Amino acid sequence: MKQIGGKTFGAMGIALIAGGINGTPLMAAKIKASVETTVRLGYDLNPFLQQGSDLGSGVAQAEVRPMLSYRTETTEAQLTGNYERSQYQRRYSHADEYGATADVRKRVSPALNVFATLRYDSSIIGQGDSLSNNAIGTPPVDSTDVNLIGQRQRSNLYSAQAGGTYKLSPKDEFSVDGGAILTRFPGRPAGSNSNEYNGRLAYTHAISPRTKIGFSESVYKIVYDVAGLNTFVVEPSVTFSTKLSPTWTFDASAGVSITTVAQPGVSGRHRSTSWAGSADLCHIGSRNDFCFYASRAVSSSGIGSSTVRSQAAFQFNQRITGRLSGHANASFAQTKSQIAALGKREYISAGVGLSQKITPRLSIGIDGRYRDIFDGPAVKADLGGEVSATLALPGPS
Repeated sequence: MKQIGGKTFGAMGIALIAGGINGTPLMAAKIKASVETTVRLGYDLNPFLQQGSDLGSGVAQAEVRPMLSYRTETTEAQLTGNYERSQYQRRYSHADEYGATADVRKRVSPALNVFATLRYDSSIIGQGDSLSNNAIGTPPVDSTDVNLIGQRQRSNLYSAQAGGTYKLSPKDEFSVDGGAILTRFPGRPAGSNSNEYNGRLAYTHAISPRTKIGFSESVYKIVYDVAGLNTFVVEPSVTFSTKLSPTWTFDASAGVSITTVAQPGVSGRHRSTSWAGSADLCHIGSRNDFCFYASRAVSSSGIGSSTVRSQAAFQFNQRITGRLSGHANASFAQTKSQIAALGKREYISAGVGLSQKITPRLSIGIDGRYRDIFDGPAVKADLGGEVSATLALPGPS
């Protein structure tokens, strides 16, 4: 697969809007446009979790998040973007983060639903990573490459995924999806960049109006930019999902990762088996929302080796009054290289904050955070905080 650049993603987004769906030009339909702008002023003791002393700095940030959305009875399409500039008072100059996502979901027939998603993201690994921007009611998944935290390394990610679900009967459903994830680390030595090609087949059966069981089979190959360095993973698992109440849901999978690692200059291939799975528990209520997520799987890393990644995270939002709300989040991630000499590393982060609506379009907030990294080179923990203001246009309708 050829590398997909940011301009290509922009062109795909324009083509999606201009070409339309089912032959109907989207520009001729009613498209909802919105944009959020946030400015922040803060301070961090160690904003990039680097080694050394006297690492603190004040920071001013400005972020813009535009969105175009389109919806009919059978189709949903959304094009989102983000750009953030962080200007540091001392030591670090500035850092930029930017990306875009195009997502289309369509009900082809009462039995068949399909989707396609394109994503581009460019960011500095370890720069104040946070779960606070996750959508309400979705598992707080953190994909930070723990092994590269502290190096001020930029990561460019290009992702394309597509798939669908087919309902065989009121109780039985098949789903299939697949795609590619290209990860690039500018300036790093050969063996850091990777292409991942993945596919998944799943089946679920409803044993009650609230509960489903099933199985899935995931297969993916991680190919690094050094000849002969790759990882092949087969991951069979059983799945379970249930609606515990009108506001609580629980989803889980349990299985094994059967991994084959090939290294240049090493005869034969290293094979290993480890347990794999995930679980998420979510609540969406009238005054608060909560999600807990845990997982274990094999993933790529910029250290030039696939890793076994274990993680757990939670996110909580509480509406205190009609205008005042609070939030909290925390995450833990451990990665262990499948090349034994590279060892393991652990990363934790936690945050808490308050947000106050001044008008339907304008809100202000205050946030604090703690982050630290363990194993590998010793670093000073990061403690930080910020005040912010967010303007949303056109605002609630």
